[in-house]
Amino acid sequence: MSAPDLGGVQAAIYAALTTANAASEFAAGGILDDVPEDYAEFPYVEIGEWVVNQEDASNSDGYSAVLTLRIWTRKGGQKAVHDIFNALKPVLHAQSFSVPGFSTCITQVRSLITFKPADGVTYPGTVRVEIIAAE
Repeated sequence: MSAPDLGGVQAAIYAALTTANAASEFAAGGILDDVPEDYAEFPYVEIGEWVVNQEDASNSDGYSAVLTLRIWTRKGGQKAVHDIFNALKPVLHAQSFSVPGFSTCITQVRSLITFKPADGVTYPGTVRVEIIAAE
């Protein structure tokens, strides 16, 4: 498998999250790909890791990928994580994106995991977004 260039896919997801009507609701601190170590503007959504698998059943180069998004908040507990997730989900669930170099780019929000805060203050949530992209 040659390494896919999913930078355009990430850019489309980033653009959707930052331009959504609900963006200020779930990302007052921003949508961040590279979170500074001492960042303290909550809540925010962090673009995390990718897991990419090649899919070529249709005689074209295609990929199924899972993108991890992390929610971080310091107010409202796990309910706040769920509220942010509920604002974020319609932006990415069952959506098609136009991405240069890909004929298809479809997303599905697959899961949310919430955690109790290790520091007693910061509530994290992990969202998994599945992406099917064909060149």
